[in-house]
Parts: sequence; structure tokens; C-alpha cells
Amino acid sequence: MGKQRRRDVILKYLHEQSEALLTKNPQQEPAGIDATQVAEALGLDRANVSKELNALYQDGLLLKRQGKPTRFLDKQVLSVAYPNRFIPSTLLQGQTIADSEAPDVRGEPFFSADAFSLDSFVGAKESLRSCVEQAMAAVTYPPHGLHTLITGSIGIGKSRFAQLMYSYFKSRSASGDPPFIIYQCQDVYGSIQLAAAQLFGCSGGGLPGVERSRRGMVDMASGGILLLNDIHKLPPRLHESVITLLEKNTYTRVGEAHVTRKGNLTVIATSSEAPESAAISRLAHSFPVHIRLPDLDQRSPSEVLEHLLLFFSQEADATGIPMRVHKDMLICLVQANYAGQIGQMKSRVKGICSRAYWEHISHRSSSSMIDISCQDLPHDMLVEIHGGLVPSPELEEVLRKFDGTYVFFAPGHPVTLPEEKVPEEQVQPLPNGLNMAEVDNYILRCMTRPHTSGEESPQVQEMLALLTGVLSNYQETEVVARNSFLLYGEALHLSKAVAAVSAGKYIPSLQKEEVKRDYPQQYATAGILMDTIEGMTGVRLPSEERNFAAVYLFLAERWISTPPVRILLLCHGDGVAQAMAAYVNEQLGQPETAGLSFGKETSLEEFMPVVSARAKELDAGSGILIFADMPPLTDIQGYVRRTAGVKVETVSGTDLPIILRLARLALNQNLSLSSLIQAITSEGHPQTAIPATSSSEFLNRIIDETLSSTLVFLNPRKAAETLLTVLHSLLEALNLPYSDEIAIKFVFHCAHMVERIIRGDFLKYPGFKRFLSEHQELIRLLEQKMSYLGETFGIFIPDCELAYVAEIFIPFLQEKKEVVT
Repeated sequence: MGKQRRRDVILKYLHEQSEALLTKNPQQEPAGIDATQVAEALGLDRANVSKELNALYQDGLLLKRQGKPTRFLDKQVLSVAYPNRFIPSTLLQGQTIADSEAPDVRGEPFFSADAFSLDSFVGAKESLRSCVEQAMAAVTYPPHGLHTLITGSIGIGKSRFAQLMYSYFKSRSASGDPPFIIYQCQDVYGSIQLAAAQLFGCSGGGLPGVERSRRGMVDMASGGILLLNDIHKLPPRLHESVITLLEKNTYTRVGEAHVTRKGNLTVIATSSEAPESAAISRLAHSFPVHIRLPDLDQRSPSEVLEHLLLFFSQEADATGIPMRVHKDMLICLVQANYAGQIGQMKSRVKGICSRAYWEHISHRSSSSMIDISCQDLPHDMLVEIHGGLVPSPELEEVLRKFDGTYVFFAPGHPVTLPEEKVPEEQVQPLPNGLNMAEVDNYILRCMTRPHTSGEESPQVQEMLALLTGVLSNYQETEVVARNSFLLYGEALHLSKAVAAVSAGKYIPSLQKEEVKRDYPQQYATAGILMDTIEGMTGVRLPSEERNFAAVYLFLAERWISTPPVRILLLCHGDGVAQAMAAYVNEQLGQPETAGLSFGKETSLEEFMPVVSARAKELDAGSGILIFADMPPLTDIQGYVRRTAGVKVETVSGTDLPIILRLARLALNQNLSLSSLIQAITSEGHPQTAIPATSSSEFLNRIIDETLSSTLVFLNPRKAAETLLTVLHSLLEALNLPYSDEIAIKFVFHCAHMVERIIRGDFLKYPGFKRFLSEHQELIRLLEQKMSYLGETFGIFIPDCELAYVAEIFIPFLQEKKEVVT
């Protein structure tokens, strides 16, 4: 049997068997056919069959269901059978085309004993608002509340929610202290009769060895609430008795067949099964109130963040040591997958804190605070975090409300989401009595005040011209005179000093006798400045201002004479950072900038040592300024400092004009690392990526100089032209404008994606099921539009790869939606 014939025979057999399985049981999704079944039915060698099946799968003709054994189904048959569903190429073990729920993972209890009210519960005003309203209505309904069924995934907080319902019930109860009895249905052991006796009670002699009547939990809960945890695990033979209690408010003790007792309680039940499932459907019909708690992935980022803040606050209480957590760490944790829901989240936070605590005590840190950043993430999370991690705009907006780059947790002081920040006032003039370190910091702020190129007041312009003129006359200060950026801060300070003296409101600033002794040359130049200012303004400035000017000149000369700060660009996507660095170096005329790309194939665990080694190699002695396009790369400086031993600071965003400006300042004006950080912080630079240009010169340079060096199989120019054709079609369908930013990301990613597929490599996409449910329309559009790409290069693009392509467009679609809104 020839190769092509064997392939056709196998495909035809799978087509027929897939149809047969669907016809046999149309209500049940078929499991599929494995290689052994195919080999036996067709009389072929199993190894050859397995090879052909995988080839058919890679060509996009088969659905592969992972497991032991691996099973296959014909995608064409499935598309007809499920016309309104997306048919993926791969299903993990336990997953279905109907997008079944994630497997349950039991987590530990996740709330401390601290009291929470039902209306202040995390999410009470967001995703759980309707749940809370239902719960309040249920427990307050006369005469003793309505029976309630709470459903949701394991670990989502059903038992805790029931306890909060009881607390609310208790706060409104006339009796003051109604009972709250918990019955764990999964702990039923032994005979059904014994379980019934535990729940409903037993008369004397009703069971062997029971001589006196015993109260059951229904009796004990009289006037209060009985919680039936995991009611789906209750033995089916007890269901009718429970239904009678729910519907008729009566029950019978074991051994009292002819005695009917009246119930006086509210029953709350929890279950991880859906109400319509076979396990509890009959019971569910008897509960008048159904409350479904949503999974974490159905809640807003701010709500997930609230849970994390609560858990880190609890860990600070437990250790008794303050903690500070980097915002990037919180971004990673908010966007992580938690199959075990809130319980698993708390377990993960505990593990992270324990690792950071061990680091703190084992290294005998002199700090009184535990630092927690992305390097403390467990191995499994570090491996999961890749170049495709994109924080949502909503999450970034919430975290922006916290000052700085860290969130602080102190024992006894729980952290909540902050209110909107009030803008800070402008930097005030130098106060009295500062030490030299404080003077240095103040002068640094003066040096990095934004220079608005002519928009400043006439007084400041005149002072700037005066400083430039005086300092240009002396060889030792000529280099400072050429630096209007540095002089602007001093001009602004001196203008305020003149105004303060004229108004009689001057406060002495730097009263240090050692200035004249330690900086004689600068002190002499400062004297000339003071005389010139008096001649220009008619105001004689106090001697303290001469001291200040001398120190300012000394620090400016020192900063200019130091080696330049080098810049390291970190970007998601293949080759983007290197291309941007090459462009910056071309503009500067010197190789002062380097770039590293965080590709989708690279894990954070692999990438961090590469960044550290490159920073150490790049450093000239003045430190490294990292520009990182998005988390988790914006939290890498701590790791670099510790492992490479260099000074490093990180700026979030890769706006090319900002990078060019800072690179020029670092190279030509020798600003220190702190000065550069202050400069960019004071400007409040935009968080954009790559600027668009009408000529696309930048894009063409990247294609010719960078893409050509990274592709093995493809012609860079042909690949780019094909991809741009696809991109324009996509942008038109999505109603998005063209920009070099989106073109660069799309071309670079897709070119390398095509090469991977040609080699037979595919990227797995963590959390694909959830991503698909959220972006199904976009995935389908990509399938349609990118079929041209597949036809051109003779490949099939798997659904997992399409998910990564979809991530390129999502931020632009969200931005468009926000603008419209």
C-alpha cells in the first residue's frame, strides 16, 4: 500500500468512524479512535498508522484528544455535527469540544477567622453583587428564611459564603444567637441508616446499640441554619428525606416511621455540581433560591487583586514582618490560572511568602522588610510566564493607584484598593538645614525639571542666558554651559531666590562653611555669578546662594565627567528589541544601546540570566537603564542587581522618541542614572511602543537588517510582503488603522511562527480554553484571513498558534473600544 494511498485509507476510515460514533449517540461527544484500533481494522502496522495520524493532525484535518491512548476524530465531520462551535486541533485530557469546566483542584481553607460582613465581602459590589442580594433576601424572608443552594467550583468559597449568610441572619435574629450546624455530606461512612440518624435523629432502639432517643442535626439547627456541605455526595437514598424537609418542612427520625416532626430551620447546601447535573437535579428543584458563585476567571482584575491583597496582608500578620510586593508580581498573580480557585490562590501566596521569608532569614538581611518580586515565583509559574503575557488595561489602571512600584504590607494593617490619587504639588525651593546628601538630591531634581523650550517665564529665560554667558567664559565650566538641560534647574532655583529676596520671604538654604574650602574653583565662579545677577536684577543674593551655586557646579561637572549610562531594551516578540537598539545606535553614531527580545518560546526562568549577563557586559561603570515594554520584564532590575552586581533602573514602556532622547542625554550630557530616571519620571512619558511613520522606513530597516538574520527557511522580503497583505486584510475586517507598531509585531511573530511550523514545532498556549471562550470571534476571523498565509507556504496553522496571533490585536481592539466608549 503506497504512502498516499495509506494516508487516504486512514483518513477515510476516520471519517466513517467519526460519523458512526456521532450517529450512535448524538447526545454524547465521541471520544475518538486510537492508532491501535485503526491498525487492527485496516490490517496496518501500528507505527505507520501513528505516523500518518500525526501527519494528518499537523495538516489540520484531525482533532487530537490527548490521553492514554491518544485518540483522533475527523474535523470535517465535527464541523458538520457542531456548526456553532469552534473545533480546535487539540483537546487536553478531560476537555471537550463543548468547553467543559477545568478539573477540580482542592485548595486549603483560604479565609482567616476575621469577621467579614456579607455586604463587604470581596466582590460584593462587583461580580457577587446579585449573589449577595439573593443571599440577604433568602435569610431575611419570613418566617425563618428560604432554603438556598450555593453552587460553584471547588475552592471558590461556597462554605465561607454560607457562613456570611449565617452572620447576616444572626445580625437580624430576635433570638440573638441562633445555631449554625454544619453537616459534611462527603464524610458519610457506614450504613445509610447511620447517616440518616446523624442528620434526622434516632429513636430509642431505632438502631442497634441505640437505647435512648438522639437528636439529629436538623433538631440541633432549630431556629437557625443547617449547612449541608457537598450535598451532591449525600447518598441517593437520603435524597427523598431531604426533599421532604425542604418542601414540606417535616422530617422523621430513624425508628419513628409513624411520627412526623416539624422543621424550624433554614437549609443552606453547597455543591460543586451544576443544579441540572444528574447528581443533584432532583434536590436542586426543591431549593427556592439558587446562588452560583462565579469562577475567578469570570471576575474583574481588580476583584482578583483584592483577594491577593487580603492574602498578602494575612501573611504579613502571620510572619510579623512587613513585606513589599512588586507590582509586576501582582500582575503575574492576577493573570495566573487557578484551577483550584481562591483556595489555590491562597496556597500559592503562602508558598511565595515562605520562599521570600526563607531568603530573608537565611541571608540575615539587614532590611526590616521582606522583598517579594517575580524571582520568588515558583518554578511552575516561571515556566508558564512567557512573552505573550499582556496585562489588561484595567489591571494597570488599578495598580497605578498605588504609589511607586511596590505595594507595602505591614502586620496589623490590611491593604485595600486605594482611592484615586491626588496630584502632588510641584517641587518646593530648597528648605533650610539640609545635609549634603539632601542638597545633592534637591539639585538632582532641579537638573531634571522638564525644560519646555521657551514656554518658561521671561525671568527664567533671562537667568538661563546669564548662566550660559558667564560659564562659557571659563574652560572648566564651558562643558556645563553647553548643557542647557542641566542649567535650567539652576536658573529656575535662582529665579525663585531673587523673587523670594525681593518679597522679603527668603529662607536661608545651604549654610555650610566647608563649601568655600572644599570647592574653591566653583566657589570663585559662583561669586562672579552672584555679582552678575545683582547687576542684572538689582538684588543682592545671600551668601547661602553662592554656596548652593558652587555645589551645583561641582556636581554638574562631576556628572558630566563620568562614563555614560548604557541602555538595555527588553521587548516581547522576536527581534523587536534588537532592531530598536540598532536604530538608536545608528542615530547616536555609537553602540551605547543593546536589545534583548523575550520571545514566546522563552520562559521567564530562561530569560532572566540572559538579561543579567548582558547588563554586566554592557555596563561601563555608571549603571544600566532598562526600558521594558510590559510586565513581567519591568520587575527584573532586582534580579540583575543581585546577580550582575551593577547599578540598574527600569523604565516601563519603549517609546522610541523617549529612548532616543534619554540615550542622547546619557551619551552627550553624561547624566547619571538617577538623573535620567528623574528626567523621564518628571515628564510622565507615554507608555507607547514603537512610533508609526508614514514612510515605514523604520519597518523596512527592521525587515532588511534584522528579520533577514533570524529567518532560516523563508525569504525575508517575500515573507514580509505576504504577511503585510494578510495584515491589511485583517485590519480592514477589524476596522483598525495601520501602524508600524502593529506591523512590526505581526510580521516578526508570524514570520518566526511559519518557520516553526515548517520545522514541525508548535507552541502550546497555557489557558487556551479560557482564551478561546473570550475571543472566539477573533480566532475564527484569523482562521479565515490567515488561510492565505497557509496556502502560500503550504502549512496548517494550529489553533494554539492563532491564539498568540490574536494577542497582538487585542490591545489595539481594547484601545479602540475605550475611545468609542
